[in-house]
Amino acid sequence: MVELIADVIRQGRRFFVTMHRRPDGDAAGSSLALACALREMGKTVFHYNADPLPFNFRFLPGADQIERKEFQGPFDAAFVCDTPRLDEIADGLPVVSAGRGVLISIDHHAGAESYGDLNLLDPSAAAAGVLVYKLLQHLEHPISVDVAHNLFAAIMSDTGSFRYDSTDAESLRICADLLACGVSPWQLSSRIYETQPFNRVKLLSSVLATLELAEQGRLAILTATREMLRICGSGDDMLDGFVNYARSVEGVEVALILVEQDENEYEATFRSRGEIDLGSLAVVLGGRGGGNGACARLTGTLMEVKQRASGAVGDLFSADTAVA
Repeated sequence: MVELIADVIRQGRRFFVTMHRRPDGDAAGSSLALACALREMGKTVFHYNADPLPFNFRFLPGADQIERKEFQGPFDAAFVCDTPRLDEIADGLPVVSAGRGVLISIDHHAGAESYGDLNLLDPSAAAAGVLVYKLLQHLEHPISVDVAHNLFAAIMSDTGSFRYDSTDAESLRICADLLACGVSPWQLSSRIYETQPFNRVKLLSSVLATLELAEQGRLAILTATREMLRICGSGDDMLDGFVNYARSVEGVEVALILVEQDENEYEATFRSRGEIDLGSLAVVLGGRGGGNGACARLTGTLMEVKQRASGAVGDLFSADTAVA
């Protein structure tokens, strides 16, 4: 599969690159690394996402070239990074009749669908960034400093700064190679984790005030409403990482943040401490994810959504206890 995709890249000239809605660090880093490398090869790249990158990833090389407007084909291929299902992409992916070209999916989520014409899928990979790295190695494309920073950010983000069980020997070997290419771990980590605007800190204060526990203290729930965002002058992109504060509460095994999207519509993001695999939760709720993270879009009142999410997590705890 890697060779088939490599052939498409060698022969093509115009490429479309995108990722899932509300991109996280892996989606941003893997797609940016691919886009940067394609440009270095002399290709024309159209990098698209309808949603902005989270604030703490906008400094990455090439981030200023991601467009939120739709592009017109024809393209030789369209790459979709870190996206297990086609419906996770915002409107804007060119259709076949508009000259989309070969549709190529690069993803590492368990249960990812083979919706592309070519699918580079590996659930054992720690991040989509790992797969982009392997593709570039197969192409024998030298890893530039810009590409290396993007790949390192992708892998660091999806392994929880190398704390999650998804951190493996392969991902660490790749990151060692990226360090040799000129990556500055302090520059990346300080920008991603320790630099934030005042309105984001204000928003964090409002969101933390909603903290509640369920399932005998094993589930922590945060809520972010449109009104909170309006008052703090923030967008959804400022919420990245907030769920981890809930997970840090002693005794909590799964944390959830519910982000209001529209009336009776919420984006639910789950994080676990590691003992609980969230893959089945994603399937039950019609979302995506696995391992330590999952997300899904839920409809209903806030109370109804909380009850549904809590019930699903409760079932997950029961199943885990039964297996144990």
